[in-house]
Amino acid sequence: MSLKKYISKKIEMRSIRNLNKTITKYVSGKRVLDNGSARGSFIYEKHPEKDIYSMDINANEVINKRAKEFKIADSTKLPYKKNEFDCVVFAGVIQYVKDYEKSIEEIKRVLKDNGKLIIASVNRKSLFRRIGLINPMPKPEAGEYQIFSFKELKDLLKKHDFEIKQEKGVDFIPLPTQICSNILIIAKNIK
Repeated sequence: MSLKKYISKKIEMRSIRNLNKTITKYVSGKRVLDNGSARGSFIYEKHPEKDIYSMDINANEVINKRAKEFKIADSTKLPYKKNEFDCVVFAGVIQYVKDYEKSIEEIKRVLKDNGKLIIASVNRKSLFRRIGLINPMPKPEAGEYQIFSFKELKDLLKKHDFEIKQEKGVDFIPLPTQICSNILIIAKNIK
């Protein structure tokens, strides 16, 4: 493995760990959906009082046993009722969804009025992408379709009537928000 790949992998692993810890702080409400959960987008054990529902398109990725229920499902066709959740976590998924607009519509449908959306994605304009430590383009071989900047992701959420409450950048070390490797946006569902 080249030094560049080694450094990139270490940055990615530490960034994901920091992102999961940060998301955990913002999860709220009684009923929570971890949409595209894989191994868990946050630390479920920190929320024993919540009913956490977990779903992913790939059952092989799921190892988190703390969820009240796990379903194999596509984020563009959520198998839940309208207004069912207080909070939806959609972390590290949107870049892998071809029809990401449909995923946002589905999240809006299952999220209660004034419910919280916690969305995270890689930042197309991160410092490490700009200097070439991390690939600045989507990786089709890994299943990525698109990568958003902070502005692009906020504009998408506003288009679907979400009110942006907070934005954070998360990386392996503290950096200014706009140049962090990961975008984290907390938004309120305005129906």
